Amino acid sequence: VELEKSRIQARGRAALQAHDRLQQTLQLLRAARERRGLTLSEISRRSGIDRARLSRLERDARANPTLETLSRIARATGAELRITVV
Repeated sequence: VELEKSRIQARGRAALQAHDRLQQTLQLLRAARERRGLTLSEISRRSGIDRARLSRLERDARANPTLETLSRIARATGAELRITVV
């Protein structure tokens, strides 16, 4: 039982770390948008993602966008999305 408990806790920590990195990515994309003076409406037009959804992604700490969504937002802001596997 103790061995299983350790494995579950490790998986939970890994999931939290992945979510934190996702939230950091969303905030970096928001910062890129703001630096370029782009509105959510402009990003919506450029990316094809609904403005309300973009707003939720920037505000909601539980947001869980797909890789495709992140990529579309990055392109719309003029940023480059890079994924590194270590």
